[in-house]
Amino acid sequence: MKLLKKLGLDNNSPSETILTTYDSKENPHMAAIGASMKNKNKIELKLFKNTQTYKNISKQKSGVINIVSDASFLIKQGLPEIFTNKENFHNFTKSENVNAPYLPKASAIIEFEVEEMVEKTVTDAIGSSKISKTTGLVKNIDILNSYPHPFKRAELYLIETAVLATKAIETKKRDKKALSEKFIAEIKFLQEKCEKIAPNSKELENITKIVKYFE
Repeated sequence: MKLLKKLGLDNNSPSETILTTYDSKENPHMAAIGASMKNKNKIELKLFKNTQTYKNISKQKSGVINIVSDASFLIKQGLPEIFTNKENFHNFTKSENVNAPYLPKASAIIEFEVEEMVEKTVTDAIGSSKISKTTGLVKNIDILNSYPHPFKRAELYLIETAVLATKAIETKKRDKKALSEKFIAEIKFLQEKCEKIAPNSKELENITKIVKYFE
């Protein structure tokens, strides 16, 4: 599907999205996930095995990739330790094509069914983690909002801050103090850059909240 590329998905770099799934009791769940295009009608996700998202995908064998244009909304789904105001169940709509919910506020949705899940262990500076390399067959794509929204520089700072915060949280759990402090220092640097260009923005407000979490 050429639409995958038009929506910003390719096989060179993961796109930041929100993945929505059902748990075993059909309760909606969502998480910030990097999604890539595997080929013209398949997507690829890398899911950590110790997450609710992995459990849901393993059982339901389907999900919806939600493409959103609000960076603040996006990063809050990836940092539940810091931001607790997740979406209520009534803010989800059931997909007509797969057994999964989606977010009506999304700019576009990609509904898919799981074709393959390959388990592997990856190692980086943080340590070793078990992941599932998941391939999904696209069943449907819907454009829900045709008005484009270019990301502001402050939003890019916020997204990078969220990525670093996830790493800082994980390294703290693994007692890697020096590495955790390095990530926190990088977050504070981004806070300073954001403050210079967008001192009254909600992006800076959220970055500051992340900084305070680590103090």
